[in-house]
Amino acid sequence: MKKVRGLILLLILLYTGLLAGCWNQRELSQLSMVTAIGIDKASKDKEYRVSLQVINPSAVAGGQGQGGGEQISPITVYTGTGSTISTAIYKTSQKMPREPLFTHVQLIIIGESFAKRGIQDLFDVFERSPQARLTSSVLVTKGNDAKSIISTISPSEKIPVNAIVGKAKVTKSLWSENIKVTIDEVIKDLVSKENGLVISGITFIGNHKSKEGTSTKLSDILKIQGMALFKDGKLVRWLAGSDARGVMWIKNKMESTIYDLDCKEKKYGISVKNSTSKTNVTVTVKNEKPIFSIHALTEGTINEVKCDIDLSDPKEVKKLETQWGDQIKNEIIAAIDVAQRENSDIYGFGKIINRTEPEKWKKIKKRWGKTFAESQINVKVDAFIRQTGMRINPYLLQE
Repeated sequence: MKKVRGLILLLILLYTGLLAGCWNQRELSQLSMVTAIGIDKASKDKEYRVSLQVINPSAVAGGQGQGGGEQISPITVYTGTGSTISTAIYKTSQKMPREPLFTHVQLIIIGESFAKRGIQDLFDVFERSPQARLTSSVLVTKGNDAKSIISTISPSEKIPVNAIVGKAKVTKSLWSENIKVTIDEVIKDLVSKENGLVISGITFIGNHKSKEGTSTKLSDILKIQGMALFKDGKLVRWLAGSDARGVMWIKNKMESTIYDLDCKEKKYGISVKNSTSKTNVTVTVKNEKPIFSIHALTEGTINEVKCDIDLSDPKEVKKLETQWGDQIKNEIIAAIDVAQRENSDIYGFGKIINRTEPEKWKKIKKRWGKTFAESQINVKVDAFIRQTGMRINPYLLQE
């Protein structure tokens, strides 16, 4: 019995040794951590230019400098070109001292000129890669190339990509003229017969310079601005200002923003900030012609007053609510008009028909772009001012 137990123990130890082997391990010192990828149109037709933003660990961790106090750049940008994304990425190895690691990529930036050519086949490589994160954000450059954007050093963040992702998040939650889109969401919209596609834009403020293998100086400021509207996978136009804000209302992604209203004889005398917002879209289909009804509901707070209005008077508050609701309604109508003129259902109205009227959807889905453009869309907005801030009447109001 003892011999049998000893033999079993010996076998367990042997198999444990085989299972515990790390045959494919790679040390961190042998890898370059990629945090952002830029994709542009190369000089040769139908070729890709891929730029990788790579972290310099010594600059991020330690800090101060190298060789006589010289400041170390927190990033290095390497580029490669090829007929596929994979080829372009692997060709960067000719310039990189370490193997690239893509598990920490937070952002994919697409150059404007490339987006106009079409992004239909761009994301296959990310969906197949075991290292890719499909939750990485996607942006489109406006007036620049992607390489210049990811080569920019931020004055507020050690790792530049954190600054870009942070700006996109902050401006979405506070101003609501841009939308967060991830790789998996882009793929779903590209393959869908029901949805169009919008992606937020990013651009420079001021001059910029960049060189391959280096980073820009600390003089560039990046701004999240506008939305790129795609049709059949190609960038066809930009949405900005109230049109972009209208998109957020329709897609039920409005978080927070400011509206300036006229007060008495003073133009833009009052600012209102919305605190809660919700949009509901319903549809009925008659004779293969859909009729959509959009109902937006919002509540807000008086943020600033520059006129002598009596906010304790319900009639005055009601006038402001009506004016505010009309502004929102006009933005929604304008955003619908833009999408209908481009025959691009960026709001997913076709998806609503498919979900609620699947049999009727089958009859109209093949010509959905044109049908969407001709659809009747009714808009209703209910706006309510619930609070006036820390005081009711402004100090300008005379007793």
